[in-house]
Amino acid sequence: MFAVTHREGGGGAGIQARFRLPSGDYPNIKPGDPAQAGMWSYPIEPSLRFTLDNLSVSNVTAGAAYLNGELYAPVQRYDVYVYWGRSDHGTNKSAWIADGGGAYVGSYTNVSDAPLTYQATGLDFTTNYYYTFYASNAVEELWPQPAMEFETFGVPTVTNTGATITRFDGRATLNGALTAGGNADIYVCWGAEDVGAGDTSAWEHVVFVGTETTLAPFSTRQGGMLYGVPYYYACFATNSAGSDWSAVTSFITGKGTLYTNALRHYGYHVSAQADMDLNNNGGMMNGGDPAAFPGFYAQALLTDGPGGRGLDFDGDGDFVNAGVVTKYDNYENLFLGYLYAFQDGDYQFRRASDDDQVGIWLDLDQNGVFESSPAGLGSNLGEQLQWDADSESRS
Repeated sequence: MFAVTHREGGGGAGIQARFRLPSGDYPNIKPGDPAQAGMWSYPIEPSLRFTLDNLSVSNVTAGAAYLNGELYAPVQRYDVYVYWGRSDHGTNKSAWIADGGGAYVGSYTNVSDAPLTYQATGLDFTTNYYYTFYASNAVEELWPQPAMEFETFGVPTVTNTGATITRFDGRATLNGALTAGGNADIYVCWGAEDVGAGDTSAWEHVVFVGTETTLAPFSTRQGGMLYGVPYYYACFATNSAGSDWSAVTSFITGKGTLYTNALRHYGYHVSAQADMDLNNNGGMMNGGDPAAFPGFYAQALLTDGPGGRGLDFDGDGDFVNAGVVTKYDNYENLFLGYLYAFQDGDYQFRRASDDDQVGIWLDLDQNGVFESSPAGLGSNLGEQLQWDADSESRS
């Protein structure tokens, strides 16, 4: 054992401690000097870090689930257990075992980020469970917090919520909802004949919608239907706990409106800047009835446009020849229809005019109402893409 003492009683202060080596060298005592390595020492308790974490559950089925965790314990050895139950029992082993169960996971020595996994089986259907890992050795123990929570699957319950017919194109959206049971594979069966529930192969069309979760609605858009023919559909859900059929529902594709490759062209014998503000379907939109707006003269379908140029009117004569106005001054036009974007990506809209004011609107949220924010012509925000009397592009 070795010691150096020092006391300062006033004035200056200092200390130097040296020693002479057999070689004749006379250095200061310096424990950090490599030349003095191993000469000076003091016992300290090693600081060993170990962590035990609960991780998310995986591969949950009707009566089983994989409980996961992770252990970091270099230069140490631990025995690891896992406990589960319907309530979180903290660090009470006996309460965990009485409520659900416990199991020995394994013994781990000198590990870094070792994955821990145990499949708990015999779990009740559609039940909420908690679980936690536990590690111990002869000196210490560790309970990670918080405990993890999950719900097991049960027998699914499925219902259909009716067909949605939006327009006459031989298609319909078939809707349903999974109302109980946890995850389940969902199928929609449909055809021109009601073959009842119980056998998917009996239906003319069987569509796999995907894997849905409890209380999740689902739908599938189907085509190839004829107007005036009754159709039927039913929903089927299945998982490892069982399966369920909805009732069979009938529907008929609506006659609706036949859409053509055109825009509706409305002409007006009026001229007022305010008429061009379509915010909240005002102005020439007239709340959705443009033909009843004051000053309306006539309407036509724009297909190829004047001279085959599309929506490119060059002079008053082009508007008069379209049959929607007869005036050569002080008139307005509204071109109205739907845009179906058949390619993914960015679209750019451009307007070009002489001294006329032109606006472009696009119902971005598809709610059937044009909305600009802030309101007013020229904001060029929201669904008012452009408005002015010059040339400009906007994506």
